[in-house]
Amino acid sequence: MLASEKAARMNRLARYLSRVACALVIALLGGVVQAASVPDMQDRTVVARVNGAAIYRDELKVAVDNAKNRYRKAGFQSITPEFEKKIERQELAQLIDVELLVQAGAQVTDKEFTDQVEQRMAALGKARFHNATGAQKQQPTAMDAVLEKKLKRDALVDAYLEKRGVNSLQVPEKDVAEFYEKNKKSFTEPEKVKASHILIGFPRNAKAEDVDGALAKARRISEELKAGGDFAALAKEHSSCATAAQGGDLGYLQVGFMPKAFNAVAFALKPGETSEPVRTQHGFHIIRVFDKQPARIPELSEVKENIAKYLVNDYKRKKIDEIIAELKQKARIETYLMD
Repeated sequence: MLASEKAARMNRLARYLSRVACALVIALLGGVVQAASVPDMQDRTVVARVNGAAIYRDELKVAVDNAKNRYRKAGFQSITPEFEKKIERQELAQLIDVELLVQAGAQVTDKEFTDQVEQRMAALGKARFHNATGAQKQQPTAMDAVLEKKLKRDALVDAYLEKRGVNSLQVPEKDVAEFYEKNKKSFTEPEKVKASHILIGFPRNAKAEDVDGALAKARRISEELKAGGDFAALAKEHSSCATAAQGGDLGYLQVGFMPKAFNAVAFALKPGETSEPVRTQHGFHIIRVFDKQPARIPELSEVKENIAKYLVNDYKRKKIDEIIAELKQKARIETYLMD
């Protein structure tokens, strides 16, 4: 493609993007873009080049900051300098992969590109799109530019991957069946009980007399139940749990969902049985079990849809890895990070 033709094409794409870019991406992000997602564009130090195209320090910083936030949410409270360096290398590798796909995406036709944008708009629905358009007017210019760039790059990559057949990958039924047989135990559904409770609560720092008072009340309610009292009605009247409005209904519970003492009693009861008051850190519970379901392995027909989705995503990931490896063989990649 001649430079003049390429420039003209990119101008056409830019005009098209100006109508939809920000609104669409804001909608795709749920209308919320964290501050870390918008670089301050202060550090334009080049950290890598992909076929001459620069990846800048500020882009890498955004990626690293977002990755660190994900690690913290996953429970990593302390990130050492060594670990941060590892994150930095991983994120730079991903930025290089994305740049390779973006450059490959420049080969798609205008129609393939605009079709991809239209598909995204259709997936959102008109209502969300118009809401996003309204939200866009309140966004700062810096964010507009970042979101427009993101849409352009994402759409180019998606159109290219579509062209390479990534989105048309199918999972043979035999693969689904084989995966099920090899991983059958991993689909095990644990034992469950359908239970309701009446909670007579007390604060964690409650005085002894408050605890004794709560126990006495729980015992009175227990006696009412033994005399034929309506469990749901008594739960609505006395329970301090949010489930009181539903008659104390907790639905089906698995081991570990409730406190240990509660679990021990609930899973020992038979359907129709009611416990004596059981103490936990929340107070005294009166538990009634309505149904029990033993642990089971679901049939293939029950899980094949989820297996197929998992395998499709796995196939796509492997296919994308193959495409990136192919692009790297032809690419000129330079990195300038200091170890």
